[in-house]
Amino acid sequence: MNIPTNQEAYAALAHMKSNPSMNTAGAKMLTDRDFLTHLDSNFITFYTIFLELCGHREVRELNPEWFLSNEMLGGVAYVDRYVQDLAGIRSKIPYFKDLGLTYLHQMPVFDCPEIFNDGGYAVSDYRKVKPVLGTIEDLRDLATGLRRNRISLVLDMIFNHTSDKNDAFYWMFPDRSIPDEFEKTTREIFPNDHRASFIRLPDCRWVFRMDGVAFVWKQMSTACENLPEAHKILRAFTCLCRIAAPLVDFKSEAIVHPDEVKEYINPQECQISYNPLQIALTWERRHNLPRGRAWVNYVRSHDDIGWTFSDEDAAELGIDGFSHRRFLTSFFVNRHPGSFARGIPFQDNPRTGDCRISGTIASLAGLESGEEGAVERILLAYSIAMSTGGVPLIYLEDEVGILNDYSYVNDPSHRNDSRWVHRPTYPANQYALRDKQNTIPGRTPKELKGGHSVYFRTGNKHVLGYVRLGPLGTVLCLANFSDFSEHVTKDRFGDFVDN
Repeated sequence: MNIPTNQEAYAALAHMKSNPSMNTAGAKMLTDRDFLTHLDSNFITFYTIFLELCGHREVRELNPEWFLSNEMLGGVAYVDRYVQDLAGIRSKIPYFKDLGLTYLHQMPVFDCPEIFNDGGYAVSDYRKVKPVLGTIEDLRDLATGLRRNRISLVLDMIFNHTSDKNDAFYWMFPDRSIPDEFEKTTREIFPNDHRASFIRLPDCRWVFRMDGVAFVWKQMSTACENLPEAHKILRAFTCLCRIAAPLVDFKSEAIVHPDEVKEYINPQECQISYNPLQIALTWERRHNLPRGRAWVNYVRSHDDIGWTFSDEDAAELGIDGFSHRRFLTSFFVNRHPGSFARGIPFQDNPRTGDCRISGTIASLAGLESGEEGAVERILLAYSIAMSTGGVPLIYLEDEVGILNDYSYVNDPSHRNDSRWVHRPTYPANQYALRDKQNTIPGRTPKELKGGHSVYFRTGNKHVLGYVRLGPLGTVLCLANFSDFSEHVTKDRFGDFVDN
């Protein structure tokens, strides 16, 4: 039943005046006759403005740690690659519910150039949806439909760089003199496209380009990473959102040292964060976060995979970090003898030895090469993301075992960016087989509160162990990364059983 706003306001005012749980200061104010007179005459106006800014309160606001629920499961996809437009995404809501999603991340939907748009992340107009996807009204309708089905909508706020069609947020230089000074202390970001940190525009001006929230503040004679000002900008964004849209939370992407990633995750900045380091890092030391914060755990994303574990963590395991990164790159791009993976190099830098990897989880796990155990590797990877605490994230189409799509090389706007190999279009034929258990799509993934995990020493280098400490009990998780059966001796379980 729709109740007129003025009647809602009168009811809210009456409740406030009679609220027995009001603190002493509030109760004292209500004994002030002048205050009550002004309150009565202005409350409806104030209440109406509040509704226009914030809407009606939801259950979620009463539970600010909603993202720690054991019911959280995320999905992510490009709108146009998955179902062409926003209306198509809305039509898929029943499927998303069947999959168990409570969080849907739509890759950039805002207007951008047709080509050279950084996969949609180089935005031209933040107030306009890409015409091929629909309109702002279509986006509003999608948000409403998702909310009614208790699915949170996630959108990208890309303020660290834009397209060259956007006049905002640019720091441009007419020649190389100042860029050369900056690059004495900054690192290369996209060596295959342009050396160092600057891009040359067609008009010969140079633009500073460094990705991720850790790079939003630039200052000469520094690495332009993790500067204090970056945290101040995030706090300002959060404060503004708490006024106009208090139910909005921020998710960070900070691809920096493991210890620095965690600095961005707090109630005043970003409440949740991508966890690009999960499998590579020592659980006890790096994974856990203070209460009220959560990782978003993913096996792969729209972006490349980088070997971002720290050299210190590798050294603790007796591994040389640089050499191990070289091995991982060689293995996952099928340069190593016996490799089952079919990844593609991204931004391969022979000068520094740095290289990232492109590829779908199925192609990286051996499904494309026909390797035995590929489906089990996919299930293993996702079972870890879903059990270590935080918000697990499925790249939509992984649930049907999608393989690399090499047709990206036929598109002039994509051929120089290998990440498009793992951004295929909707595989209707594979989705049609999803309910058939004897098919690959039918065997791939279909599913604890809190985000705290404790490292469990298995005594076997092939078996990862961790303990989930939940409010209703304790769960021991063991993940076998070997292609063969492995054993954990019974003496390892003594303390676990006793406690």
